[in-house]
Amino acid sequence: MENITGNIVRDAVTSMRNVGGKQVPVTNFTVAENKDLPGGRKLTRYIKVAVWRKWGEALAPYLKEGKEVSIEGYLESEGWVGQDGKARSNLIIRTPHSIQLKGKKMVDVDPDEDS
Repeated sequence: MENITGNIVRDAVTSMRNVGGKQVPVTNFTVAENKDLPGGRKLTRYIKVAVWRKWGEALAPYLKEGKEVSIEGYLESEGWVGQDGKARSNLIIRTPHSIQLKGKKMVDVDPDEDS
């Protein structure tokens, strides 16, 4: 499990996805995380976050561009080949275990909860 802290790049967007024949809401947003590297260098990682079902819908109004967040969850890599034929990849946290908005209380989620 990894903890990332950064700023939301754009306002979160909620859409419906077909999961097992049911339409399920998912809220997506991207976090920019800055890391200090040896030698005074800096690295910015852009990490996609997908928050499913009612928890994502409830958080969406607060997930605004520029807002600082801290997210705990499992970081995955997803890859694909773009239309230009080049390999592409993203870092993503699907169904995070907790999200903290700066100045707000930590909110925990049961990732197995369907409601």
